[in-house]
Amino acid sequence: MRIKFPIILFFIIAANSFSQNTKGDTIIAEKKPEIQVIARVQKDRILLRWAVNTPIAWKKLNNHGYTVERYTVTRDNKTLSKPEKIVLAKVLKAEPLETWEKIIETNDNAAIIAQAIFGENFSVEGSDKLENIVNLSEENEQRFTFALFSADKDFEIAKKAGLGFEDKTAKLNEKYAYRVISNVPENEMAIDYGGIFVGLKEYEALPKPMDFTVHFTDKSSMLSWNFKTLVQVYESYYIERSTDKKTFQRITDKPYTSLNQENSNNNRIFYIDSIANNKPYSYRIQGISPFGELSPYSEIITGKSTDILKFVPHLTVKDFKDETT
Repeated sequence: MRIKFPIILFFIIAANSFSQNTKGDTIIAEKKPEIQVIARVQKDRILLRWAVNTPIAWKKLNNHGYTVERYTVTRDNKTLSKPEKIVLAKVLKAEPLETWEKIIETNDNAAIIAQAIFGENFSVEGSDKLENIVNLSEENEQRFTFALFSADKDFEIAKKAGLGFEDKTAKLNEKYAYRVISNVPENEMAIDYGGIFVGLKEYEALPKPMDFTVHFTDKSSMLSWNFKTLVQVYESYYIERSTDKKTFQRITDKPYTSLNQENSNNNRIFYIDSIANNKPYSYRIQGISPFGELSPYSEIITGKSTDILKFVPHLTVKDFKDETT
């Protein structure tokens, strides 16, 4: 199976970290494989998402799968003398290839993940010759990066890829420790489990995107907002525009994001929109959580672009009439 898909890279994630040895030579510091887990509490269920931190470990886990365990730690605000263990999923991994064939026709995130997991080849094509930017020889790393990036956009697809779970049996009076464990044999690769401690009482509504601004110039508007404040909540955004302050439409087909949010020294994301002069436009943004939830809209900002001065006036003659004129 080979799927081609257009995708825009705003920044490239640096996957390797470097350190100096005693001789002054540069060496690559290898990461210890581990599973990292996050949770999103809803009113009646707890959503779990996870990812492993290295491409090789991810590839092995695609074959062997994960085990998801839940330990009831507290009940009615009292700590249990012995946590109650339940195995929620014994072997959780990507669903078979044949179950992806229909969904990839209408879902780009599914197409990317299916190609990353099952495809014989994995290539990224873009209008700006991305092949000159991305080193496609590191194919496994590209599969890993784009699979996890796409899973963050669609929780249903993340579950289908073996990277998410929905606990519908959670109770309001209990709090749980969840563990996601590697099924890869220890002699093949040691991968540390990941966990999180959470309960239904921790439910909170999603916050509005913050610090949203729009600067209007000649035939364009520059949108920007602070993503670092809510980087743990939202990884991408939809941008919407209106000409009557009532009917808004998305101006980007795909969610807009920055791939190196954690490493960037800049707290802001920027987007430039081409518009007509002397006509009012309104903008708002909406965050997307790693569980596919849409945030409340940001504040609406309205303005219009104007023509710039084509000629700069300057004085050619000066004349003093008197002491005051």
